[in-house]
Amino acid sequence: MPMAKSSVHRNLLLQNNTFNHRLPHGRRYHKFHIMLRYLLICLFFVFISILCDAQDRFFVMLENNWGTRAVEEQENAYVTIGNGSSNPYVSGDNYMSFTKISKEDGSTVSQWRYPENDTSFADIRKQSAYSIWEDKRIIITTASSISSPLLTAKYAILDENINEVVDNTWYYPATEDAYSYCVRPVGTDKILSLVGFEDNFVVTVKFTAMNSTGDLIWEQPYQCAEEYCYLHPVQIIPTKDGGYLLTIIESRNIGFSGLDDHEVSSLIKTDSLGVMEWQLYPGDLGMPYTSDDIVAVTTDDGGILCAWTDTYVQTGTGNMSYQINQDKSLRFAKIDLQGNKLWEKSLSDELEYWEPDKIYNLHEMISLSDGNIALVYNCSIVKITQNADLIWSRDVRPDLFKPPNAGNFTRNNIFGIIETSDNGFMCVGEALLFPGEEVPIFTQTGFAIKVDEYGCLEEGCQLVDVEQVESPKKAYFSVFPNPTTGHISLQYELPPSVNTANIQIQDITGKVIYATALSTNESYINIQLDEYLSGGTYICVLQVDGHLHGVERFVLIR
Repeated sequence: MPMAKSSVHRNLLLQNNTFNHRLPHGRRYHKFHIMLRYLLICLFFVFISILCDAQDRFFVMLENNWGTRAVEEQENAYVTIGNGSSNPYVSGDNYMSFTKISKEDGSTVSQWRYPENDTSFADIRKQSAYSIWEDKRIIITTASSISSPLLTAKYAILDENINEVVDNTWYYPATEDAYSYCVRPVGTDKILSLVGFEDNFVVTVKFTAMNSTGDLIWEQPYQCAEEYCYLHPVQIIPTKDGGYLLTIIESRNIGFSGLDDHEVSSLIKTDSLGVMEWQLYPGDLGMPYTSDDIVAVTTDDGGILCAWTDTYVQTGTGNMSYQINQDKSLRFAKIDLQGNKLWEKSLSDELEYWEPDKIYNLHEMISLSDGNIALVYNCSIVKITQNADLIWSRDVRPDLFKPPNAGNFTRNNIFGIIETSDNGFMCVGEALLFPGEEVPIFTQTGFAIKVDEYGCLEEGCQLVDVEQVESPKKAYFSVFPNPTTGHISLQYELPPSVNTANIQIQDITGKVIYATALSTNESYINIQLDEYLSGGTYICVLQVDGHLHGVERFVLIR
């Protein structure tokens, strides 16, 4: 006979039965709890991702620094390198200023100078004068001292943390003034440099290679074909065939005023020992237009993309003979490794900040991690594809640099730009601030601007709809075929209410070889070129009501 169940036993059975009946509801609760936990985990990682992807943006002016020229990113800070002066009213009395600034807000972390005393002087020109070399850093600088006023191209080797100069014994031996421009380490045992020497209004450039102890391996000289000519090297770029590309600006017809110089941009391609293979002027010799401030990068297909401006136009002879080209453009060209120009284009009409009465200077063009390219002029950043198609352009001037906060003659230039680890950009440069509402006295200062991947100093600037202001319609024309063997056709479009329009064809010296009036009721004209014209580059100039409205170049093949 089975034992009678006790009340406790019955209660346990009842509890178990109750639990068993409620189990399906418990499972649903359990699943909901798991889903909620996964959701919270996902939200957590999204939040962390947002924090990690957040990009700092700031603008700072740098103390003891009248011109910042280069920058490097470290783990927790940016290091800026610029020029300061103990006595700004004495030419050449300069030192290099090294400033570590916070990645979060640009506040100064530490600062030091080189040379440490006021008996020796040194300066840095731009980003291309500074390079990372293995676990060290190297700067090429133009140096002098009170005891030895001769300008010398010297090298400063810095430690990995950029806290001190560990070797300053390297220099290029010369008996005349030497000017430093660019330095580019190649591997562990070769340091390439471009150094200039002035003698009676002629600057010769030497392309040099040194080993890891500072001994000269080889050197190659380059000189202008003109009698009075300065060469201003800009970059040393290794090419895919083992050689090098040099970007150089030629200032021809040098005069005392500095306003009658004709600047011409050139590319020099060398072999692995610096021997010239070819030289090309992408903007031609340009007369009467200059081709200023050339910069370049190599492209994935092994070719070269270069950029320059035609900022000035010759309007007379002698001093003060050059004026701002009101129709200037930012031009790009693709060059192959044999020195052939494959195409040329202008982006000026698509840029956010490009005004006819301003002077624009290009200083850097860099390749980016996403395969695109960034270019800086004045205080603007332009992002383009490898075919020079515009992705975006930004005027990154802070409000302090703009009227009425600063005066109308204020000038600012970005001399160095790097892509940062958060895919943004760090820019450094120099500002000449004239008095305005927020600038009480003339101020020359170095600055640093950190923007995000869209070039925005203010978050979301790429999403803001800018009010479109219709500008007065300009004349447009194109020349084809180009190149040509004997005739050209001009297709043109004139703005309304035009009184007169004419076209001129000039050779590269500016001599007019053809001129004719254009009908304001037509849009097309054929021109047969003189059979006695020699082959070469010619320039078509369109004038409307006495004002320059367009310039196009074409090549005549004979």
